[in-house]
Amino acid sequence: RSNVRWYFAIGFFFIGVIAYMDRSNISYIAVPMMKDLGLTKTQFGLLASFFSLGYALMQVPSGMLAEKFGPRKMITVALVWWSAFTILTGMIKHHGLLYFIRFLFGVGEAPMYPSNAVFNSFWFAKNEKGRASSALLAGSYFGPVLAPIITIAIVNAFNWQAVFYIFGVVGILMAVLWAIIAKDLPEQHKMVNDAEKRFITQNRDIVATEKS
Repeated sequence: RSNVRWYFAIGFFFIGVIAYMDRSNISYIAVPMMKDLGLTKTQFGLLASFFSLGYALMQVPSGMLAEKFGPRKMITVALVWWSAFTILTGMIKHHGLLYFIRFLFGVGEAPMYPSNAVFNSFWFAKNEKGRASSALLAGSYFGPVLAPIITIAIVNAFNWQAVFYIFGVVGILMAVLWAIIAKDLPEQHKMVNDAEKRFITQNRDIVATEKS
């Protein structure tokens, strides 16, 4: 029996890593960023609030969208969206617009967990979903461990803006890879053999329908 579903679980681990590096890297470049943009400590602290606001507001809608359009599309759009606003963060010259960009960055990261939940309901047996979900969760804890190491190395080699450019490009490349190899359903994936398809379809919670 093939085990393609577990390769996607590993993929979600790396999505979690990049997502949490993207949201935490700003903390490690606070000093040069505040200096260049003329931000006070209070103003810089508000950036996290605007991210959290966008992230919270989109949780329920993004879950509904993942159910409607499928997790493949939602993860692809989310990766491109938040990576684009990661890149834009490095291009900002005035802090006023930065609040809006961090809000939209939060909107982009919001579909990650709801889309993962929908994907897992299609791809994993009932007794596997806990393990499958833990892959994304593990990535979310591993990302902040790597973030300071990579962020500081980039700043030392280039500047603080390069942190956002490099992380953003990595996210977009990940989105392209995901769009190419992922499918909403195991029944749609050529690398999933008949034995794995039978195992999943006989043991998952839902009766899946084709996504557009």
